[in-house]
Amino acid sequence: EKYKFGEGTSYIHLKLAELLYQKGKDFDQKNSPDSLRWKLKEAEDMCQIILKKLPKSPGAKQAQQLIDKINESVLRVTSEEVSLPEEAFLAKITYKNIKAAYFKIIPLSFDKERQLSEGSNGLEVEKLLEERAVRQWAVKLPNEGDHHQNSVEIIIKALDYGRYALVFSDHSDF
Repeated sequence: EKYKFGEGTSYIHLKLAELLYQKGKDFDQKNSPDSLRWKLKEAEDMCQIILKKLPKSPGAKQAQQLIDKINESVLRVTSEEVSLPEEAFLAKITYKNIKAAYFKIIPLSFDKERQLSEGSNGLEVEKLLEERAVRQWAVKLPNEGDHHQNSVEIIIKALDYGRYALVFSDHSDF
């Protein structure tokens, strides 16, 4: 083993994990050296070792919190608000720590669109999800396990004339 573990060393190892986390967080795919790419994974591994070897130590709880932070999921989808009828359009998926995104296209009445655009609450979204989707599909996302945010663009097949909501989740049963 590279690092010695014993009582009282959990905070030292935690500080090392936090340093690795900071270096990894600063990684930029276009401008950073590849050596920084896996620092978040190294920080997670260090925290896992703390939890395994020193589970009741003072630093174990903070190690778990850092693991949770590293493993946070992100899923955002952006597209044009309006697309031309019967023409495909692009959407950008921004994600972190997610293996797949699930999509539904749900037709909207004028009133339902207005309700949603005026500041939807969870109840209105739940009602929307009860509607029958005209299309649903999944997109498998490249996930190399480095815990960094990534983006991909997808083509959404053309829709007939009308109003639609594009809803998405990282769970297939939404």
